[in-house]
Amino acid sequence: MTSAIDRLLKIDEHSLYYLHTSQFKHNDSIHEFTALTLLDDVQIDFYNSTDGVRTPKQDWLKEINGSDWERGSAELRDNGQYLNFLLNKQMMVFGHIESGDHILHWKYGCEAVEHQNGSMTVFSFTNDYSYDGENFISYDWNLQLWSASVKQAYETEKKWNTEHHQNRVLQTCVDWLKIYLKKSPEIEKKPPVVSMFITSSPPGPNLDSLTCVATGFYPKYLKMILRISGVPISEDQIKSTGVRPSGDGTYNLSKTVEVLGHEKFEYDCYVTHSSLEEPIIKNVRWIYWLVGGVFPLAMIILIVCIHHQEKIMDACEEISWCCCCIEY
Repeated sequence: MTSAIDRLLKIDEHSLYYLHTSQFKHNDSIHEFTALTLLDDVQIDFYNSTDGVRTPKQDWLKEINGSDWERGSAELRDNGQYLNFLLNKQMMVFGHIESGDHILHWKYGCEAVEHQNGSMTVFSFTNDYSYDGENFISYDWNLQLWSASVKQAYETEKKWNTEHHQNRVLQTCVDWLKIYLKKSPEIEKKPPVVSMFITSSPPGPNLDSLTCVATGFYPKYLKMILRISGVPISEDQIKSTGVRPSGDGTYNLSKTVEVLGHEKFEYDCYVTHSSLEEPIIKNVRWIYWLVGGVFPLAMIILIVCIHHQEKIMDACEEISWCCCCIEY
């Protein structure tokens, strides 16, 4: 029987992001405005203001009907005019009129859960601007407020917080996410490879590190829960790398928690991903070097521990002096 948490962690999550760039140009070789769209971290189109053409980067995007395609192209043209206007305004605010090259970046997008009935539940919304590579102003979706990063953006912050155009931006993002997901082929999901190990500290602090590593997965949405005797460990006690790109189109995640060396409980790492039919559960159980004073059994355990250390050497920057555990 599938538990409620298993059903929750199997949900499909998707992302749609737009990356817009406006540049003050001194020669014709530079586009005033460029834009690209990322669906689930994969580029699907490119646009530049020089020829005003939106170019598909995925074959399925060519199947978008004419009205939707033209609407998307018109939005890019409008966004280009808006961002160019905003760039000129910021150059005046910063006193950079006609001086050097200046760039304004605009990144916005949404991440949402796709339900079986086709509806979406948004769980993340990004709307950020940066000027000449530095954060300028960004929207905090949780607080529902714009926040200036530099004093030159204070007036913009005050003005935008009296407006609500971010709601339109969010709704537009969700609408396009639905359209693209209907047209795009099902993404090629890659399951995670999960390993778990405990390294113990040299004599002294008596703290051991419990680490779970998941690599090679796509898409990037993965849930990892560290548990002790079946009970989830609070995330406040856990050090996480966060989900990071691996450089080959997949992602990785590592979580570590420190535990008292004398507490020889059973730990596990509970991992779910949309590529999996069932969760991956990796268990690690501590075993004492000597069991009831029986030397042969202790030697067997020692061999297992040493073998396990060798397997995880690549995953550890510095293996401990003793790692007596079994992963199963």
